Amino acid sequence: MSRMQGDFGQDTTAGATEAQVRQGAESALTDAVVASLAYVAYWSFLITCVVFPVATQAAQGATLTLLPAWCGLASFAGTQGIVAATSRLVGGRRATVGLVAGAALSLPLLAAMFLSALGVQAGLGLQAGAWALWGVGQAALFPLVGAVQAYAAAQLESQRTAPLLVAGAFIGAALLGALALFAPDPLRSALPALYLACALVLLIASRVGSLERDQPLYDKPAGSLRPLASLKALSPLVIGATFGMLICYCIARFGMAEALGIMATASLLGGAAILALVLLDSGRMVNSFIERCYFPLTATGFFAVSFLPDDWKAVPACLCAAQFFAYAAFHWSYLIGLTRLLHVNPRLHFAIGLLSPAIGMAAGWAVACVFALAGGDLNNPFVLFFGWIVAYIIVLSIAPYASDPTFETDMLAPAEPKPAPSDRSGNSWEQACATIAEESRLSPREREIFALLAHGRNVEYISNTLCISGNTAKTHKYRIYRKLDVGTHQELLDRVEAVERTLLNG
Repeated sequence: MSRMQGDFGQDTTAGATEAQVRQGAESALTDAVVASLAYVAYWSFLITCVVFPVATQAAQGATLTLLPAWCGLASFAGTQGIVAATSRLVGGRRATVGLVAGAALSLPLLAAMFLSALGVQAGLGLQAGAWALWGVGQAALFPLVGAVQAYAAAQLESQRTAPLLVAGAFIGAALLGALALFAPDPLRSALPALYLACALVLLIASRVGSLERDQPLYDKPAGSLRPLASLKALSPLVIGATFGMLICYCIARFGMAEALGIMATASLLGGAAILALVLLDSGRMVNSFIERCYFPLTATGFFAVSFLPDDWKAVPACLCAAQFFAYAAFHWSYLIGLTRLLHVNPRLHFAIGLLSPAIGMAAGWAVACVFALAGGDLNNPFVLFFGWIVAYIIVLSIAPYASDPTFETDMLAPAEPKPAPSDRSGNSWEQACATIAEESRLSPREREIFALLAHGRNVEYISNTLCISGNTAKTHKYRIYRKLDVGTHQELLDRVEAVERTLLNG
């Protein structure tokens, strides 16, 4: 009779576990969808802000139109540089502070754009100040959006989740950007504000407030990853520079509205390219693969811009921009994948990892502005082609010789299976737990909680067993995670398994 009861209890427990796993997967999928929607709204906001008119072009020409926007790019890159040097995020560690700071710093630019549509034109100095504040605001918001996506991708435990999320978001953002082309003013200039508001609402719905509780924090990137120390960081920098020059050429040659159309179409094509690459599994998704695709195709596009008739120049310009957006989608999903593989603080890592393309865009934009202010003609496509040639020579002379296994991680490779331990109560398992506790210098209370975690117990069980509050149990749990350098309960169990195997084989 007792055996029958025991079997029944095991079946009940197994059913409950299966239900919890299914519920967790559904919750993670919901988080992933909402995070992707937030990125759609936010990326649309970025696209429309960068190329939206502030009524300066008609009055003072394309060159002066570019200068205030360059201040935004420069302040974004400068703020990211400070973050990389100090390992501190804009707005502090709290996600809500980052949300408020990013939104508040974006308001002056949004107000200037809306007022310009009503005929109230601010001076170049005020516009430059508004763009500079906007750039700092992006340093607070942009990594936060990526952290939410990284959280969702980690819960789904698939390396393909991140590129699928990002590629879909690029496509959705392109469609929203295209809608802005057909909206009349002043509604057109109010759309970026609407996109930003939607992104903030979706971010809050995407568990932004719980990121502090659900993820352990690391003050610095993992020791195995230095995004800016490798020569591979040269690739996103140079690619960003070529894109910055291309934007300047498109605005000067086609005007703001046409440039927005080119950027929206390019975002659609770039996202579709990454989406097809992931779904078809037709190649590897590593830096060397993307580089081999990027430079020959953009060489053809920049060459075609120089020699095609004026009516056809927008086509290769759009294809070159699409190459950049495809690389941007790869770079973004690549950073998400590395945070999951290397257990890095997502927000801090994104802030540092995005520094190279940001500096590149600011540098390319600055070169174009200086050239125009010196009397050069931005409409001359040969200048664009010459700038691309210089960038290509730099990459060819340095980047292929850079060797960094981390930057050649295949984001499409299947994840390695994680076998569950057959016995979590035997002597070897207990010895492994004791070894880890000793090496990690856990306190007596942390050792007690670590032992329960290592045997599959959750926070609620620990709280009831040790007669402590749930918040206290969570605090101890994430202190243990931090000392063990793990990010999830499964990784903690994997760590114990690895030590157990070492003890058994030794």
